[in-house]
Amino acid sequence: QLVNTFETPEEELITFNAGGDTPLFERGVPTGALLNTAVSGTQVYGTNLDGDHTNGTIAYLYSQCYNLSNIIGPVLKFHMAFEIELDWDLAYVQYTTDGGDNWSLLGSASDPNWYNSSRFAGDGIADNCYNCVGAQWTGTNAIMTEYSYALDALTNESEVIFRIVFHADPFVVEEGIIVDNFYVDGTLSAEEFELGGFLIYPNPSDDIFNIRTANAINYDFTLTDLTGKIVRKVTDVNAQNYQLDMSGMAAGIYFLRLESEGRVQTKKLILK
Repeated sequence: QLVNTFETPEEELITFNAGGDTPLFERGVPTGALLNTAVSGTQVYGTNLDGDHTNGTIAYLYSQCYNLSNIIGPVLKFHMAFEIELDWDLAYVQYTTDGGDNWSLLGSASDPNWYNSSRFAGDGIADNCYNCVGAQWTGTNAIMTEYSYALDALTNESEVIFRIVFHADPFVVEEGIIVDNFYVDGTLSAEEFELGGFLIYPNPSDDIFNIRTANAINYDFTLTDLTGKIVRKVTDVNAQNYQLDMSGMAAGIYFLRLESEGRVQTKKLILK
């Protein structure tokens, strides 16, 4: 398992704010009046590390790409604390298996240790919750709590990306959410252990990434950007040391999909 503690630049995630020009989620030390605790080290991701979030926004925090087909009993886990305007603002998790073309809500409020609200827009319960999606976190839990969701339905998927969505209406603001220790727990299958001899360095890099294998094996790789677009594909690599030159490519996050004898592993690359 790879636990994202967010303590180093290598653990940075992609953020996007649909309601503004700059990302809402930021990585750093939380110093809010209520939300001020990290689980591992000092760094978290938060909608505002030292105050209230902005109004009228939909912000996204994207995970790395996971190959769940080689994990036995995968469970998504992360710690979160939140102060969210009850039934007006909300947070929830989505996932994609097709590189971001389609996103689906992960889980429901009836799942154990997951959402705390099943309200949906127009449910007639009260004149609020206009942005509710039927399964979300809302209200306040300022104590860092571990949330978990069993991914049994996705165990055949080799490229799964998650994103935490924070949706705020145009009015009342509070501190929002902070997140730490994001990872998929489970047991690697024997095939994944065999393929685990790949080392990629440096990462992040300005241009050259070195791919090194523990054994002399043939493999193919596909390099995609965050949208899922294939930007490079190389087949039948049989060198234990291979230089991937990304000079001239746009800085950002890429995913390197390595395949050998039917076994697949995906690595996140950060191009500076």
